Amino acid sequence: MTLTEWLGIGGFILGVTNLAVHLYIQFIRKAKLEIEIIEPCKIVSNIPGQAHLQVNLRLKAIHGPVFLRTARLYHDSLNAGVSVITPPTRTPQYSFNTENGVNFNITHFHTLINNELSTEILDLIKIWNDNEFIDIRDLKIDKDDAKSFTVLTSIYGPRGESGLSDDLEVKGWKLALEYDKQTEIINIPGFKLVKQYV
Repeated sequence: MTLTEWLGIGGFILGVTNLAVHLYIQFIRKAKLEIEIIEPCKIVSNIPGQAHLQVNLRLKAIHGPVFLRTARLYHDSLNAGVSVITPPTRTPQYSFNTENGVNFNITHFHTLINNELSTEILDLIKIWNDNEFIDIRDLKIDKDDAKSFTVLTSIYGPRGESGLSDDLEVKGWKLALEYDKQTEIINIPGFKLVKQYV
């Protein structure tokens, strides 16, 4: 074989190697968010028309840094009129999608709260006044770094003719964490404290 043929074969092998490395970096070893759910993770309702959500999360970036974009709380089958109050302003955030269920942006997480939600509801007003909330929009989590948060919201049913909030479904809610160009979905178990509905 001539020197030109050897150079051609070497160039071909080098090109295939570069392509394999590029595909590995871009697709297989792409930065990813590893999500660990720390109990409790639930929606609890003890008053008709009102429910409280608490989701404890540990987020870890693997293979590279990750930028959180936003979190969305949504339900596919509820009608419009449901509102969500999230910190730090405590202003109701109404659904921006009323055709296919309800969909709310959540922009602030609380620092991690380690307590069990079994039959009691957190005093959200007291917690919100602590001002320990973190704006998660474009929050950077470095490679191999972990951050722990608690997502806290109150959900209210639509106003009925009596002026009170109508009852709402606590099952079927999901929390979507959006980062870079990916989305991770967390199903949130919900239950009503039946003794309060007598």
